[in-house]
Amino acid sequence: MRTRRTVRDYSSRKIPQTVVENAIRIAGTAPSGANMQPWHFVLVTRPENRQRIREAAEAKNASSTATERHSNGSTPSPRWGPTRKPFLESASCLIAIFLKKFSRDAEGRRLKNYYTSESVGIATGMLITALHNAGVATLTHTPSPMRFLNDILGRPRDERPFVLLVAGFAAEHATVPDIQRQDLSEILSTVAEGRQKQITNSAKSMIEEMQAITTVVPRFMTRQWDRQSRYRCPLRPVIDHLCDRVRQQQVLELACGPCFWTQFTSQVAHSIVACDFNISTLAQAREKDLPWNKVSLCQADAYDLKNVGDPSVRYGGRLVGSRALFPHADISGRCA
Repeated sequence: MRTRRTVRDYSSRKIPQTVVENAIRIAGTAPSGANMQPWHFVLVTRPENRQRIREAAEAKNASSTATERHSNGSTPSPRWGPTRKPFLESASCLIAIFLKKFSRDAEGRRLKNYYTSESVGIATGMLITALHNAGVATLTHTPSPMRFLNDILGRPRDERPFVLLVAGFAAEHATVPDIQRQDLSEILSTVAEGRQKQITNSAKSMIEEMQAITTVVPRFMTRQWDRQSRYRCPLRPVIDHLCDRVRQQQVLELACGPCFWTQFTSQVAHSIVACDFNISTLAQAREKDLPWNKVSLCQADAYDLKNVGDPSVRYGGRLVGSRALFPHADISGRCA
C-alpha cells in the first residue's frame, strides 16, 4: 500500500473486465448504515461517453477557475489542477460512483438511507485498495458540480455523483509529485484504560510550555498555609495548568519543569511526582530498576494537594509520588 499513488498518465493497455468487476464486488461488501448499501457504480468504457464526460468536466473546471480568478483577482489555486483532463479518455475505464439518498423496497416505496456519505466513502476506499492490489492505478476526480454525470450515464436524480474514479495502467513515462506523507506520530493517538495518550514527540514542547509559566523552581519546599489551614504549593500555577490538561484529556502523562528534576502528573490518581532522574514518562519511572528507599508518599489531591510528604527535604535524589503508581516502593520518610 505504500506504493499507491495517484496517477494522471495512463497507457493504452486495457484492464480485464473481470478485474474491475471483482474490485467492485469487493467495494460492495463495505459496511453501511443499517446495511442499506447506498451506492451505485457505473463502469464507463465507451469512448464516446468518456469524451462527453471529459468535455463536461473540463468545462466545469474552466468555469470554477474563472470564478476564482474573478472573485479574488489572483492566480487560481493549484487545487483545481490543469484545465485539460486527458486522463478521462486515455485511461482504460472510468467508474462513476453514485450516492443513493433513498432506496426502494419491492413495492417501490422509498426508504431512507442512513450515513450515506460515510458508507459510500468507505466503499470507495475499498474499491481503490482492491484495484491497487490488482496492479491498477487510480485517480479520484471530483469536478464541481457533477450533476452532468446523471445526464450522460442515465442515472436518476435521487442519486448524487460522489466521485469519478479513473482507472488504468500507468504509462511508462508517468511521474508523480515528490510529496511526503504524515508520520504515524502525527496521525495516531491511542486510548488506554479510558484515558487519552498522545503518541507524539511533544514532551519537549510541553517542557518549554511549562517553563514559560515557571520562572523559579524552589530547591526546597517550605510549608505554606492558607487561611483555611490548607497546604499551599509554591508551584500552584504549574499544577493548575497540568490539571487542566489532564481534565481536558489532552494527555495521559505530561512531562514538564526546568532544571535537573522533572515533574509529572498522571490521571491514575491525579498525583504530582517530582524526581531528578532522567525520566520522561511515568511508565519509564515505573519500569526503571531504581532503589526506591527514599520515597515520600504524596497522595496528592488535584486541587488541594493534601497529605504532602515532608516538605523540608530537598528533592535531589528523592521521589515524591503516589503509592498507587509505585506499589512496590519502600515508603519511608516522614509524611504529613
